Amino acid sequence: GNTGNPGAAEYLKPLLNDSSLEVRVATVGSLGNLNQFEILIPELNDSYWEVRQRAALSLGSFADPRVPQLLMSLSQDQRWEVRQAAAISLGNFNQPLDIDYLKPFLDDNLWMVRQAAVISLGNFNQPQAIDYLKPFLDDDYLEIRLAAVNSLGNFTDPQIVDVLIPALNDYDWQV
Repeated sequence: GNTGNPGAAEYLKPLLNDSSLEVRVATVGSLGNLNQFEILIPELNDSYWEVRQRAALSLGSFADPRVPQLLMSLSQDQRWEVRQAAAISLGNFNQPLDIDYLKPFLDDNLWMVRQAAVISLGNFNQPQAIDYLKPFLDDDYLEIRLAAVNSLGNFTDPQIVDVLIPALNDYDWQV
C-alpha cells in the first residue's frame, strides 16, 4: 500500500477476506493509502470493529462528498472506537463541512467519542464551531475541557479571549 501504485489494489483486494484480522486491518489501511475509496466503503460494515475503525480513519483523507454522510452513519456503531475514529476523520476531512455532521458524536454517551468530536471541531474554521465548543468548557471530564480549550485556541476570532477567560477559573490547574 505504500508503493503509491493504484494497480496494487487489485492484489490487495483478496486480502480483505483473509482469516487474519491483522491482515485485513493492514489491507484497509493500505487501500486507503492508495486512494481506493470505493473499495473501502463496504469495509465500514465489516463484522470486525477493528476493520470498521481503520476504514473510518482512512476515509477522512478523501475529498469525496459522500464521506461526511458515510462517517456520520457510524455514529450509531456499537463500538466506541469506531465512533471515535469517525469523529476524528470528520475533523481531517479536507473539504468544507457542515458542522452538524459532528453533532451525534458531540452527544455521544462516552467521553472518548465526545473528546474526539471536540478536537475535530478545532479544525473547523467556522465561527459557529465556537458556539458548539463553549458548553464543553464545563464538561465533567477534564480531557474534554482540555480539548475544548485547545480547540478554541485554534480560532482567530476576537471573541475567543472572552470565551476562554472563565476556563482560567477551572478547578483543575491543567485547564
